[in-house]
Amino acid sequence: MTSKITDILIEAADHYSVRQISDGEVTKIRFAEKCRVMTVFTEFCEYVDREMLFKAEHDIRESYGFGSVMIKPHFPSKCFNQSVLNDMVMELKRQISTVNGSFVNCKWSYDSKNAVVECELAHNALALLEEKHFTDEFVKLVREEFGQTIELRMRVNENATRRVELPPPPPPAPPEKPARASGAADAPPPWEETPPPPPRPEFTGETRAKKVKVQEGPARLTFEGIPEKYHDPEIVFGTPKSVPAVPMVDLNPNYKKVTVYGTIFNYSTKDTKAGDKIIVSFAVTDLTSSVTVKMIAKKDEGAFLSSLGEGKCVAVQGDYKFDDFDHEFAIRPQCIAAMKETKRTDNAEVKRVELHLHTNMSAMDAMTPTKKLVQRAADWGMPAIAITDHGVAQAFPDAMNAAKACKKNGHPIKILYGIEAYYIDDMVDIVKGEDSRPIDGEFIVFDLETTGLSAVSDPRQVQFFCQSPHGDTAQNRGADRHYR
Repeated sequence: MTSKITDILIEAADHYSVRQISDGEVTKIRFAEKCRVMTVFTEFCEYVDREMLFKAEHDIRESYGFGSVMIKPHFPSKCFNQSVLNDMVMELKRQISTVNGSFVNCKWSYDSKNAVVECELAHNALALLEEKHFTDEFVKLVREEFGQTIELRMRVNENATRRVELPPPPPPAPPEKPARASGAADAPPPWEETPPPPPRPEFTGETRAKKVKVQEGPARLTFEGIPEKYHDPEIVFGTPKSVPAVPMVDLNPNYKKVTVYGTIFNYSTKDTKAGDKIIVSFAVTDLTSSVTVKMIAKKDEGAFLSSLGEGKCVAVQGDYKFDDFDHEFAIRPQCIAAMKETKRTDNAEVKRVELHLHTNMSAMDAMTPTKKLVQRAADWGMPAIAITDHGVAQAFPDAMNAAKACKKNGHPIKILYGIEAYYIDDMVDIVKGEDSRPIDGEFIVFDLETTGLSAVSDPRQVQFFCQSPHGDTAQNRGADRHYR
């Protein structure tokens, strides 16, 4: 069952662009929640030009606050003609941005009888278009939107690309000097005499290197928009651009070049198959969100990697784009700067002791590992800290080891081992039935087990256990009983 696009996207239905495509029937909607990208597959009975579709995508995105919206149209095959060819190129320019400029002043033609599209380029961009598989993508797009199978032929207009060699212009004639009177007046006064040029040294076959002034030490800069707690940025890779920093929670696919800041985690490196390069991957968080950073560096240029690692603070500038391998948006860095972070301190004269603390061993209640919590308390000068997870004691070994490490570093701290326990209703009868025999007398336990998943249809087994007052236990006295 299909619905009109205005019946589904109600909040955007008042926009003019959306009303213009209101006849479109939505066949499928795909939404990538992680990157907030919505793709709307729509069936149209008449052709809609690309500019109107792009405007509708923009209005829908603004109405719902999505990161990106794409409308995937499908038109009747009769709508495909020469007038839609420029729209096809417009769509492919959005998908393959590097071909922009290749079709300036080009000429299109369409032979409907033989289903052949011809393009005459005014500039020789065939190598670039072939590298980006433009012909295949064009044919694929026409097939997806119109159900037509066509052939695309591209050639270069040699007359338009031929360069005409013109003779160089003659050198300008020197300006004529005004005539002077003959005699001593012909000689210029002493202050206008030009000294002769110094003699040129003879060429001996050796070249002299230029002296270039180089700034000693790491390059420093100030990134716009980074909080004051991050300071002293030092460039370790690339060259910075004038791109203001943004919180990661505000990142969306509309950003092209971004600057982010934060702490590194999930840092990893590995060699390429050829062995001459290193694949560097890490994530950065500013505690509002996180983003992945990926790059490939030559081994002989990888000295900057020593400035990166788990827990290091960095500012990263680069291209924010979708990674086809990891299927998520990531940053391809063009500049990385290592920074220092001003840590939060406890300046109280009398230090407190935290008596209620949950670690990541408390399900659904905490995420911080025990080691980090103990280390932070020791750095703040707390004499002790309590571990009180929900009904478990799994954090105790990590707490003990963390306290030992803090003591070695000169910050001793005492661990108070605790638990957040639960009361039970002690008024509920756990054992039912009354008997006058003594508590240390002999008793028998019936163990009822099923041999399958169903207590109704699967065979069941009864085992007998007898507890003797002398402490010995007799198991399975008598044969086990199997019955249905």
